[in-house]
Amino acid sequence: MSVRKRKIIVCLLLMLLLSIIYILPLFINGGIFHNERQDTLFHLSRIIGLENVWSSPVNFNVYFNHGTMMNNFYPWLTIYPAYLLYNFTNNLLLSYCLYYFFVTYTTMLVSFFVMYSIKKNINVALVFSILYSFSAYRTADIFQRAALGEAVSFVFLPIILLGCYELCIGNYKKWYILTIGMTLLVYTHLLSVAMAAVFIAIVILSTFYFWKEKLLRLYSFFLSTITTVFLSSAFLIPFLEQQLAQDLKMPTWRELNGRPLGNLVNDILNNDLSSYTIGLLLFFGIIITILNNHLLIYNYDKFIFGLGIILLLCTTDIFPWKPLINTFVSNLQFVWRLNAFASLFLAYSFSLCFKPNKNDYKIRSIVSMFLFIIVLHNSSIINLNNKNEDTAVFLNSHNIVEKAKTSNSKDYATLKSVTYPELIENNIFYLNDKIIEPDFYYNDDHYIVQLENNSSVNQDLKIPVYRYLGQQVRVNNEKTNSRHSEFGTTEVTVPPGGSTVKIYYKYTNLAILSRYFTGVWVALFIFYLGVVQNKKIKRESQ
Repeated sequence: MSVRKRKIIVCLLLMLLLSIIYILPLFINGGIFHNERQDTLFHLSRIIGLENVWSSPVNFNVYFNHGTMMNNFYPWLTIYPAYLLYNFTNNLLLSYCLYYFFVTYTTMLVSFFVMYSIKKNINVALVFSILYSFSAYRTADIFQRAALGEAVSFVFLPIILLGCYELCIGNYKKWYILTIGMTLLVYTHLLSVAMAAVFIAIVILSTFYFWKEKLLRLYSFFLSTITTVFLSSAFLIPFLEQQLAQDLKMPTWRELNGRPLGNLVNDILNNDLSSYTIGLLLFFGIIITILNNHLLIYNYDKFIFGLGIILLLCTTDIFPWKPLINTFVSNLQFVWRLNAFASLFLAYSFSLCFKPNKNDYKIRSIVSMFLFIIVLHNSSIINLNNKNEDTAVFLNSHNIVEKAKTSNSKDYATLKSVTYPELIENNIFYLNDKIIEPDFYYNDDHYIVQLENNSSVNQDLKIPVYRYLGQQVRVNNEKTNSRHSEFGTTEVTVPPGGSTVKIYYKYTNLAILSRYFTGVWVALFIFYLGVVQNKKIKRESQ
């Protein structure tokens, strides 16, 4: 075995150990803290709700049992392994923690090989992997915000960086790298996709003048984009179909405000994870990178570092956010989301300061930095837990499933129903204009109502269940049509006498067709990659 391969194996084992150290606080607490304004229960509900995702877009056992079609609006494919862990262990808390360990190690692996592909330097790749994976904003996503989708998206941002590098500077025939990164991001977190698309556009506009073979590289960007859309159709088409079908309560827009620069620096120096900054480590990294700017040899290295600095400044009130309020940019919700990309760029630049040399000083500095990172990480988590102890709910293996199932999210509910929250929250049924109290029960797939219509004519039953495309209703085992009530909920007609109403969902024909379409493109894409790799092996053997 070559020296290079041995070094890589040592790096892989070291990253495994560091991943365990990183995620260990989730295990040793015996539970996790949940703040009301954070997303812990929301994402735990998503994991539980994947029980029937292949056969139905709705699970009635979660989100307060009113049939929220979350899986059609929030990407779920990359969190499906968390459900598989839950299905295997029957322990939601353990599965949640194990999944974050898996995500952390995967983030380190992807970061390592991305940086190695760009710089062909094991030391730099290892340092970048650790800096990026231990970055304060990523840690806040996991331990404070519980932003599962955004935390998982950190795995794919380096792939997108590598894809842009190849298309702008390297081998434009490797357009498929950007396709892989963006496709996986689509199946993870849509807001991150939008942000990544904006940054890709900025990169193209900023660097196009300096490209060689401009038309071929531009065509490769186009090819990557089209292929990404095709590979993502299984999610994008049903998502758009449901959105266009009716008005829905979308995640709330926020007024975008950057914090004062002095406050930002103070928050960074305090390394308080709840302030959602780049953290003390990368702040020191900026200073060290500036002092060692001669190590940023290539213009693209300087460009990436500059972009990281600009993004950091954009999280302050230096950037004029007010003109962008009430525009599509408001979907960003919080300007500190930019720290995900700032952390990527600044970790990239900082890692270049650790190029190897033959003296022991460089090795000692790397080891010292790793020890500093571990101490800083654990002290930050301890401080965060102490801060949350009096204000948050502690979720353990005994209460976590119950609390997750009864978590009520109004996101993607029918818009009209939001103005009648008491109907949903109190399970109020109407038979014509009178409130009734029928028997009702539910499981993953079905919502069943049993009632008595004492009238001699048909009457309209209003059920506190959301209605989307694909809803199926049977009254006394006979298929019937449902409609929207004036409350934005489900309404059906029931005959005189006793009735049993069963509500369930099937994927629409367009949603099913989009899955087959994507399946064909996935097969073609894998075949293409196989052909490319086969040609590469042949060239190397000649």
